[in-house]
Amino acid sequence: MDKNRKIRLIIYDILGVLLTSVIFLIPFYFLVNSSFKSVKEAYRMELNLPSSFHIIENFKEVLQVQNGIVIRAFINSLIITIFSVLGLVIVCSKKKKQTFRIVEFYDIVGVDSSSRHCSDNLGA
Repeated sequence: MDKNRKIRLIIYDILGVLLTSVIFLIPFYFLVNSSFKSVKEAYRMELNLPSSFHIIENFKEVLQVQNGIVIRAFINSLIITIFSVLGLVIVCSKKKKQTFRIVEFYDIVGVDSSSRHCSDNLGA
């Protein structure tokens, strides 16, 4: 591979990382910034900083809505994430023992049957 091609690939990689960062960081900034604002300021949906910070009041209100359903949702998401990552680590490990092959088979069969089920419901 010649030197110019390597430089172009590095530039493309850098541009891709920068573009992806912007795409993900702007909504995250908007979310965090809005959580600090008053209700009136949050409804305006502007990217500017809040005129006064209402951090504690906003978080108290969110945590008290529907008897703490946000906390329960966070715990559920945490449990699902932990077991999903553990499952992926086990299934995708480089050790190809018979047990892992059986797990991979059922994983693939489950994905295949669920996609067939979804396409049946869509009329495909």
